[in-house]
Amino acid sequence: MDEHIGIFVAWPYANGDLHLGHIAGAYLPADIFARFRRLRGDHVLMVSGSDAHGTPVTLQAEAQGLPPRDYFERYHRRFLDDWARLGISFDLFTHTDTENHAAVAQGIFRTLYDQTQPGDMSPITNIPLAEKRVSLMLTSRLKRRHERVFFGHRHSAVSGHIIRPGLL
Repeated sequence: MDEHIGIFVAWPYANGDLHLGHIAGAYLPADIFARFRRLRGDHVLMVSGSDAHGTPVTLQAEAQGLPPRDYFERYHRRFLDDWARLGISFDLFTHTDTENHAAVAQGIFRTLYDQTQPGDMSPITNIPLAEKRVSLMLTSRLKRRHERVFFGHRHSAVSGHIIRPGLL
């Protein structure tokens, strides 16, 4: 007992309401496991959040004539309401458009990038990794597109995070 356990649950795209498959396939089993381990006296941190980026959010927002940020925020708030009504016990339910998420994701990418040399092979797929100059060009292009097209004011706060006090 008295173990530290991290439970990292799938991050749903914020492009539509949750359905039974989401709940039964990912969130309820994780919640049951978290509650079980807490009852055993373990220290549990269960984390997830809304995926605010990507094609599904962008396409749905465009189809409804909304800015992607407005569209994402609508479903993020709905997710938070769903968790409260279902009693799902996240310690942190956030989203991918926070300064912290950007810093962590960029830190991971930068570490991998700095450790990669041209000609290196992926240990998972055994396919050559992109050359650094190509990788740098793509990440720079994606960053500019993200800042210009997607949210524009990327670091503005979205209300509605679930954070269990004392665990972070």
